[in-house]
Amino acid sequence: MNDNESPNYRDPEMAPESARKVRAIIIGNLLCALAITLFFKPQKLISGGVGGISVFIEYITEFPAGITVFLLNFPLFIVGYKRLNQQFVTYGFVSAIMFSIFLSLLSFIKPVSLTGDTMLDAIFGGALNGLGMGIMFRNGTCQGGLDIVAALMRKKSNINIGTALMIMNGIIIALASVIFTLRRGLFTLVAMYVAYEILDKIQMGFGESKQIFIVTRKEKEVAKAIQQRIRRGVTFLKGEGGWSHEEHRIILTVVSSRQIVAIKEILNEIDPRAFFTVSDTLEVKGHGFRNADLE
Repeated sequence: MNDNESPNYRDPEMAPESARKVRAIIIGNLLCALAITLFFKPQKLISGGVGGISVFIEYITEFPAGITVFLLNFPLFIVGYKRLNQQFVTYGFVSAIMFSIFLSLLSFIKPVSLTGDTMLDAIFGGALNGLGMGIMFRNGTCQGGLDIVAALMRKKSNINIGTALMIMNGIIIALASVIFTLRRGLFTLVAMYVAYEILDKIQMGFGESKQIFIVTRKEKEVAKAIQQRIRRGVTFLKGEGGWSHEEHRIILTVVSSRQIVAIKEILNEIDPRAFFTVSDTLEVKGHGFRNADLE
């Protein structure tokens, strides 16, 4: 055993990561609990996952959803801890506990619609719920519950996690349609759609970064201008004209959406006949890049 393996040794990278995950769990579950309390309950809508099942049970039996969340997650935690990545399951269970606590603390709020409109409640509730889930997924955590079930199904039957979640949430929507009419079930579907759209945007980014390919005969001048004026790196790719069969170099660079204008100005000045394409880049990571670099 070396000195760094003493019982009191702590990996300096682990503490910040754990703190970040716990913050994401607290903030994310608070937002999800607010979505259910402020928007879903007044309209008898439900969310996905164990939270949605718990709210569904509360509508029928009046048994508190906060307690049901814990009761449903506990056996899933026991099974998942033995068969899945223990860190993933542990964070998922901590998340489930926080969600249970927040639902219980917010249960005193009377279920009165803030908007008076079912569609608006479904949209804003879904957006808030998706924001909460997105924050957790972005930081490598989840709400536990059906995420653990989906992971178990993937390990045992090789079913895609997204497909497994879609099947289980589809069953929840079907039950809501039977018990609370098809209209409520369809509004629940709207809320889930909005939630997962927001989740994807939070997890993958909002397309603020742009990837640009530039074909020009003055690649050196253009590349130098990009590096000096907007301080962005460039990469040269080998290309060949499909008509002329001439070899040339293609410029690849990643900039923020606000820097597109500067790129156009450079091309208009150096080579107005240059060909270029712009596309969204969902995530940029690597040496020399930070989120602040593209703001």
